[in-house]
Amino acid sequence: MPAPFLRKWLGQAIRVPPVAMADRWGGSLGVRGDSDFREIWIGSGSSTIVSFIYPAFGSDPLVNPATVLNPAGADAGDFSRGFAFGAGNTFWGKGGAATCRHVQWDPFSGNASVIDSLAGFPNVAPIAVDVPNKLMAGVSIETPDNLRLFDLSNLAGAGMWNLDTEFFPRATIPIPATAAPSCSEAIGFSRSTRTMASSPWTLIWLASRPN
Repeated sequence: MPAPFLRKWLGQAIRVPPVAMADRWGGSLGVRGDSDFREIWIGSGSSTIVSFIYPAFGSDPLVNPATVLNPAGADAGDFSRGFAFGAGNTFWGKGGAATCRHVQWDPFSGNASVIDSLAGFPNVAPIAVDVPNKLMAGVSIETPDNLRLFDLSNLAGAGMWNLDTEFFPRATIPIPATAAPSCSEAIGFSRSTRTMASSPWTLIWLASRPN
């Protein structure tokens, strides 16, 4: 399988056709760090792989190759629809109708393994995690579509404890599980206003699909 990569478009005048690949990347994506040391993480669409790069080190794959992780205990597609950074060297992944995975990785050895597997919310796909407050938000694509807030403070006991559910006032972009490869979704926390009864955060969800 070709190495994962990201392509940056500098304008709309020139459109470069995508390179054919055996897998789809970018259905889930996470970014952290400042402009001098930014990490961009992407999840594989149909395998167990997660990859990240450091754009500041240049675009030459020979000089700045992507780091590829293949977490032990993960199933194919576990990181295809949702990705979020966790505490320390951990991250979360979610696939369509899949178990939510919590992964620990060693930045020195490159080894990664699943440390928590949480089931019970198959329709939740895009996720975001507030690490200091041990909260996760996720958009659940069902009827009606809704936004869920989970407590992660007792994973061993309560798992993903559903603190609050807010229903969207109208149907969102219809994204059935079978259409996952043609859609992109993202969700994130913003601490500007209070919107959900259980927390002082605004939750921002973006979704896109081809025309």
